[in-house]
Amino acid sequence: EELTKKIFGTAGVGGAGEVNGGEEGLSGVGVDGDVVYRPPIREVCVRAGSGWKGMLSQVLGEGAQGKNRRLGAVEGGVDNPTTVLAACKEDIIALWEDPVIRGVLKKRGVRLMDMPGFFLNDAARIASTTYDPTDDDIVRARLRTLGVEEHRFTMESGAYPGSEWYIYDVGGSRSMRPHWIPYFDDVQAIIFLAPLAFNLMLEEDPKVNRLEDSISLWREICSNQLLSKTTLILFLNKMDILQATLAAGIRVQKYVPSYGDQPNDVTHVVKYFRDKFRGYHKRLSPRTRPFYWHETSVVDTHATSVILVGVREGILRAHLQSVNVI
Repeated sequence: EELTKKIFGTAGVGGAGEVNGGEEGLSGVGVDGDVVYRPPIREVCVRAGSGWKGMLSQVLGEGAQGKNRRLGAVEGGVDNPTTVLAACKEDIIALWEDPVIRGVLKKRGVRLMDMPGFFLNDAARIASTTYDPTDDDIVRARLRTLGVEEHRFTMESGAYPGSEWYIYDVGGSRSMRPHWIPYFDDVQAIIFLAPLAFNLMLEEDPKVNRLEDSISLWREICSNQLLSKTTLILFLNKMDILQATLAAGIRVQKYVPSYGDQPNDVTHVVKYFRDKFRGYHKRLSPRTRPFYWHETSVVDTHATSVILVGVREGILRAHLQSVNVI
């Protein structure tokens, strides 16, 4: 038996992280023969621009050159990122904990800790030549999805052992969306990840709210005739970030005016956006179909695994109903 599902969402919703959580969380799932819960590739990559390096050299002058000479003397040199991070560990920690830096970030409304792939709080542990990523590190790391990626799972135990699952993780940026069409013809279910980080904007268009863009994409998918028989499963994602954002006193109304004067707490915010997605699902679907939704935080692998098991059961039930078995 083969079942296919897709992971949708706009750019930066954590789709790839969702797949990783599924690989680690679904009990009895083997991926190409690898041991369950231990992904074969354990690498965390941190990428950064280079423009800041030139500006920093101008500000620090000889001090920066001295630091470069010190790095050059370290075994491995500046071309080894592990060596560089280990050599700069104390500087990284001091920079992140500096009260002036914290004040500037707060004044500009920048919350780095809410962004994907944030590890500065763990610099003392990570900036080491003996660092070995934990499962939690791997789930929290982010790698942009380019095009369409296929992931295959074989259920080894549980209610349906031996069944094969194909998951297609598709890039969420606007330029990537046209590449989704060829994968629509035989899909049984779509998992749509909608990030509840309501105060973030699209990278490709800073004027567009990321959550509003997710809602717009959801409307297109609900109304698509090719997907009229497809089960749509909504993941209201990044609940942890939503809770931290609201706790910091950031108001939803400032970024989503239609929210109005409703209470600025998690319960009311989640209900507002859930009802909004549900309304479009009901009005725009070409045919009547059930509305499935879950509150998720992909960094919580245990909770995500429980949700994915429930999703699996729902997909199989809908599939059996479609062929009049139940």
